[in-house]
Amino acid sequence: MKNDYLKLVLTIPFVILAIATIVFYFLKKKKCSVLVKAYISSGKRDTISTQIGEGWVNLPYYHPTFEFDYQGKHYQIKDKIGTSAKKYAVNTTVDLYIDPTNPNNYLTLDFRKRLIIITIEFLIMGAVPFLLF
Repeated sequence: MKNDYLKLVLTIPFVILAIATIVFYFLKKKKCSVLVKAYISSGKRDTISTQIGEGWVNLPYYHPTFEFDYQGKHYQIKDKIGTSAKKYAVNTTVDLYIDPTNPNNYLTLDFRKRLIIITIEFLIMGAVPFLLF
């Protein structure tokens, strides 16, 4: 009985997070419905400091800048979510799904893949208590 309660306490938060991630994705996908071709004008490299063992290390972090035209207006948007690996090459084109009411709100295919991976991770972490106890 005590193990059943523990399983639920350890599982429910991860299942809720997985469901919230799925809902977030579909709401964003519904808003970002217009496909545009965006040009990668720069891949700004920042650094983030992290502690490894006794010392600190500066790791690279990349933020691509997307440029596109929509309804006669030019947009230049720096990606808010950087990655440790350079995902986009400068001077290439990518598909962006933008919100027609606010083109600064967008969705990349890469972001979609990240959300799918996060959802799967939450579900796996939620399943672990049932496998261990």
